[in-house]
Amino acid sequence: MVNSTTLAHLNTHMDHMSTVLSSYAGRDKAIRSLAFYLQLRSTSSSHHSKELLALAKQLSAARLVSRQFNHPGMLKACRQIWQAFDSGRIGDPLEFLTGAAVTGIYTVYGVVELLAWLSDAKLLSLNAARLYKWCLYLWLSALINGIIRQLRIIHRKGIEKSKEDIWTLIGLSCDFISGFNSVPHKFLWAGKLSMRQTAAFSLTASIIGFYKLCCFQPLPPLLKMHILVTGAAGFIGSHTVLELLNAGYTVLCIDNFANAISVTDEHGNAISLKRVAEITGKPVPFENVDVCDEAALEKVFSSNKFDGVIHLAALKAVGESVAKPLQYYSNNLVASLNLIQMCLKYNVKNFVFSSSATVYGPPAELPITEKSPTGQGITNPYGQTKYMMEQILIDVGKANPEWNVILLRYFNPVGAHKSGLIGEDPKGIPNNLMPYVSQVAIGKLPVLTIYGDQFDTVDGTGVRDYIHVVDLAKGHVKAFDRIKAVGSVGTEIYNLGTGVGYSVRQMVDALKKVSGRDIPVKIGVPRPGDVASVYCDPSLAHEKLGWRAENGLEEMCADLWNWQTKNPQGFSN
Repeated sequence: MVNSTTLAHLNTHMDHMSTVLSSYAGRDKAIRSLAFYLQLRSTSSSHHSKELLALAKQLSAARLVSRQFNHPGMLKACRQIWQAFDSGRIGDPLEFLTGAAVTGIYTVYGVVELLAWLSDAKLLSLNAARLYKWCLYLWLSALINGIIRQLRIIHRKGIEKSKEDIWTLIGLSCDFISGFNSVPHKFLWAGKLSMRQTAAFSLTASIIGFYKLCCFQPLPPLLKMHILVTGAAGFIGSHTVLELLNAGYTVLCIDNFANAISVTDEHGNAISLKRVAEITGKPVPFENVDVCDEAALEKVFSSNKFDGVIHLAALKAVGESVAKPLQYYSNNLVASLNLIQMCLKYNVKNFVFSSSATVYGPPAELPITEKSPTGQGITNPYGQTKYMMEQILIDVGKANPEWNVILLRYFNPVGAHKSGLIGEDPKGIPNNLMPYVSQVAIGKLPVLTIYGDQFDTVDGTGVRDYIHVVDLAKGHVKAFDRIKAVGSVGTEIYNLGTGVGYSVRQMVDALKKVSGRDIPVKIGVPRPGDVASVYCDPSLAHEKLGWRAENGLEEMCADLWNWQTKNPQGFSN
């Protein structure tokens, strides 16, 4: 008889496989693997070789049709590459150029293949054979650029930290060996490999690609995880709760509205979280609890069984922290220590911490990686509390090897949920750039002050790594997905940013474009501690968490403006 644990594991596998196969890349890799497997079998089967080969060709034709629906995705990728280039923030030049070449070539490949397909069907009077030949040359060119890029990444990161990149390199190389055999010119091994050999190389590449998407790991003991989210009613908290619920997690939300505006219904429920419930169609349990109140916090832990914690609650205004340092040290550290103590007491061993790029201080070099120095030159108590909490959690993780601690270093979250139902609703005058800009655009504030226009940047104004809040929220989900999948990760640190820097003027111009409003600005002197540019390298999060920012500058500003216009008075509407 199948027990509940086995069923839970089976369901987890099925859910994960369903997610992979629901994506274009997952379906394409699966169909490709099956097609080359059948082609390989056809070379060794004397009874059904023709039938197997015919079925393999049908699957290849199905892939061709499916690829025609991927053109918008390729155009979006090209646009994102152009935005990165236009901002001058390209990271490693060779990696950027070869990556851009791969994207550009595949985009052109898609167009040429479409023309060849239509010509083959006699809908266009073009030479289909010649067009398909150009498709082959384009594909090989993309593979060459991909191989060069992977070699560069492996060289930069080192062999020990490049396992996934090495598998990618092997897959690309297998595809190139197989594809080059089809080149009509008798050069090197072109035309010398048998169909069985080329099918074997292509199947190897396909399986590697599908395996990377699936990332099969040891199964977690739990099908669902129950997560305590502190600071849940705020900007990042509400979006994180939404994404957790969408991903199948259950939550308990606590907040004392230290940062979020205290807008509640007649039962004391946070309006922001009621809107999350409206969006997801799922209940969002909430309790008004101050994490600094140890007795109230213990009541929460004693009444619930949590599998993990996301700790977002903290005072966070940089300027205010300079004016009120004792309040910040007391609140942020006491709250965090109380929470850790409760986790130890009630055997909660999975802890995701909301850290900040401020722990890096003024960057010594760009882009900032997780190995960049921390704790040096931090100019405000808020940043110091984030750095101190990181050190405390690192030490707790060392002392308790069974703990999983993931520190997420945020860069600059902006935007809002596409529904326009939840977004950033700061108390009083906004401390962050984009809520201030949007309030100027809608007329709540008279003018935006740009602090400095003589920095060594694209237009003289400061450059920062802005990330869509929905992408940031999904990073928390990916952190717990990793813990579920791997089981034991120890202590890990990830940058959550786009890797692309935008200047203040670029952000203002982007919001002007989506809003159609004039945004008055005036130039002020730089604030103490302001630096020209700050942006990160988020590649480790992509490698380990499978996370990558999906939204660009236009989406950030469009979603922010949608929220602002639907909620001109914030949640008080």
